[in-house]
Amino acid sequence: MDTRRGILKSLVATAATSATIAALSRAVAQTEPRAYDAPDAGAVTLIVTITVAGDSRDEFLALIASRARQSRLDPAVAYFRVLGTDDPSTFVTIESFRTAVGFETFEHSPESNAFIKKLASLMAQPPQVQRLHSLS
Repeated sequence: MDTRRGILKSLVATAATSATIAALSRAVAQTEPRAYDAPDAGAVTLIVTITVAGDSRDEFLALIASRARQSRLDPAVAYFRVLGTDDPSTFVTIESFRTAVGFETFEHSPESNAFIKKLASLMAQPPQVQRLHSLS
Protein backbone atom coordinates (compact mmCIF):
# COMPACT_ATOMS: atom_id res chain seq x y z
CA MET A 1 0.00 0.00 0.00
CA ASP A 2 2.81 2.43 0.91
CA THR A 3 4.57 1.63 -2.37
CA ARG A 4 1.43 2.44 -4.36
CA ARG A 5 0.96 5.68 -2.45
CA GLY A 6 4.57 6.63 -3.12
CA ILE A 7 4.23 5.90 -6.82
CA LEU A 8 0.99 7.88 -6.98
CA LYS A 9 2.61 10.87 -5.22
CA SER A 10 5.53 10.69 -7.63
CA LEU A 11 3.22 10.61 -10.65
CA VAL A 12 1.21 13.57 -9.35
CA ALA A 13 4.39 15.56 -8.70
CA THR A 14 5.72 14.75 -12.16
CA ALA A 15 2.44 15.77 -13.80
CA ALA A 16 2.36 19.05 -11.84
CA THR A 17 5.95 19.83 -12.79
CA SER A 18 5.25 19.04 -16.46
CA ALA A 19 2.16 21.26 -16.45
CA THR A 20 4.11 24.11 -14.86
CA ILE A 21 6.94 23.81 -17.39
CA ALA A 22 4.44 23.71 -20.28
CA ALA A 23 2.65 26.81 -18.96
CA LEU A 24 5.93 28.67 -18.53
CA SER A 25 7.04 27.69 -22.03
CA ARG A 26 3.82 29.06 -23.50
CA ALA A 27 4.11 32.24 -21.44
CA VAL A 28 7.70 32.87 -22.50
CA ALA A 29 6.94 32.11 -26.15
CA GLN A 30 4.25 34.77 -26.39
CA THR A 31 4.74 38.45 -26.97
CA GLU A 32 4.46 40.64 -23.90
CA PRO A 33 0.82 41.04 -22.75
CA ARG A 34 0.70 44.82 -23.10
CA ALA A 35 1.20 44.54 -26.86
CA TYR A 36 -2.24 42.93 -27.02
CA ASP A 37 -3.84 45.80 -25.10
CA ALA A 38 -3.07 48.46 -27.69
CA PRO A 39 -4.17 47.80 -31.28
CA ASP A 40 -1.61 50.28 -32.56
CA ALA A 41 1.25 49.27 -30.26
CA GLY A 42 3.72 49.20 -33.13
CA ALA A 43 4.80 52.06 -35.34
CA VAL A 44 5.37 49.58 -38.18
CA THR A 45 3.63 46.23 -38.63
CA LEU A 46 4.28 43.68 -41.34
CA ILE A 47 1.93 40.90 -42.38
CA VAL A 48 3.97 38.48 -44.44
CA THR A 49 2.57 35.47 -46.29
CA ILE A 50 5.21 32.85 -47.01
CA THR A 51 4.72 29.77 -49.19
CA VAL A 52 7.47 27.20 -48.96
CA ALA A 53 8.34 24.39 -51.34
CA GLY A 54 6.64 21.15 -50.26
CA ASP A 55 9.86 19.41 -49.29
CA SER A 56 11.09 22.45 -47.31
CA ARG A 57 8.31 22.61 -44.72
CA ASP A 58 10.24 21.05 -41.82
CA GLU A 59 13.34 23.12 -42.50
CA PHE A 60 11.17 26.26 -42.70
CA LEU A 61 9.45 25.46 -39.39
CA ALA A 62 12.81 25.11 -37.65
CA LEU A 63 14.07 28.33 -39.24
CA ILE A 64 10.97 30.39 -38.39
CA ALA A 65 10.86 29.06 -34.82
CA SER A 66 14.43 30.26 -34.33
CA ARG A 67 13.58 33.60 -35.95
CA ALA A 68 10.54 34.07 -33.70
CA ARG A 69 12.55 33.33 -30.54
CA GLN A 70 15.31 35.72 -31.61
CA SER A 71 12.87 38.45 -32.65
CA ARG A 72 10.92 38.35 -29.39
CA LEU A 73 14.13 39.15 -27.53
CA ASP A 74 14.79 42.28 -29.61
CA PRO A 75 13.71 45.49 -27.81
CA ALA A 76 12.48 46.97 -31.11
CA VAL A 77 9.93 44.17 -31.55
CA ALA A 78 6.52 44.71 -29.95
CA TYR A 79 4.93 41.56 -31.39
CA PHE A 80 6.04 38.59 -33.48
CA ARG A 81 3.64 35.79 -34.32
CA VAL A 82 3.79 32.92 -36.81
CA LEU A 83 0.55 31.27 -37.94
CA GLY A 84 -0.32 28.39 -40.23
CA THR A 85 -3.03 28.42 -42.89
CA ASP A 86 -5.25 25.72 -44.37
CA ASP A 87 -2.45 25.11 -46.87
CA PRO A 88 0.32 23.23 -45.00
CA SER A 89 2.95 25.02 -47.10
CA THR A 90 1.69 28.57 -46.47
CA PHE A 91 2.35 30.59 -43.32
CA VAL A 92 1.66 34.11 -42.11
CA THR A 93 3.87 36.16 -39.84
CA ILE A 94 2.70 39.28 -38.05
CA GLU A 95 5.62 41.44 -36.97
CA SER A 96 5.12 44.72 -35.14
CA PHE A 97 7.90 47.16 -34.26
CA ARG A 98 7.81 49.92 -31.64
CA THR A 99 9.42 52.55 -33.86
CA ALA A 100 10.21 53.02 -37.53
CA VAL A 101 13.90 53.37 -36.66
CA GLY A 102 13.75 50.15 -34.66
CA PHE A 103 12.20 48.40 -37.64
CA GLU A 104 14.88 49.70 -40.02
CA THR A 105 17.65 48.61 -37.66
CA PHE A 106 16.07 45.17 -37.21
CA GLU A 107 15.45 44.74 -40.94
CA HIS A 108 19.07 45.52 -41.86
CA SER A 109 20.74 43.55 -39.06
CA PRO A 110 23.16 40.72 -39.92
CA GLU A 111 20.69 38.26 -38.32
CA SER A 112 17.87 39.46 -40.59
CA ASN A 113 20.09 39.24 -43.65
CA ALA A 114 21.09 35.67 -42.78
CA PHE A 115 17.45 34.72 -42.12
CA ILE A 116 16.27 36.18 -45.45
CA LYS A 117 19.04 34.39 -47.33
CA LYS A 118 18.07 31.02 -45.78
CA LEU A 119 14.36 31.71 -46.25
CA ALA A 120 14.79 32.54 -49.95
CA SER A 121 16.12 29.05 -50.63
CA LEU A 122 13.01 27.47 -49.07
CA MET A 123 10.25 29.53 -50.68
CA ALA A 124 8.10 28.31 -53.56
CA GLN A 125 7.36 31.92 -54.55
CA PRO A 126 8.24 35.43 -53.35
CA PRO A 127 6.58 36.41 -50.07
CA GLN A 128 3.59 38.72 -50.03
CA VAL A 129 4.31 41.63 -47.68
CA GLN A 130 1.75 44.10 -46.40
CA ARG A 131 3.17 47.01 -44.40
CA LEU A 132 0.85 48.70 -41.91
CA HIS A 133 1.30 51.83 -39.82
CA SER A 134 0.07 52.79 -36.37
CA LEU A 135 -3.18 54.70 -35.93
CA SER A 136 -1.51 57.59 -34.14
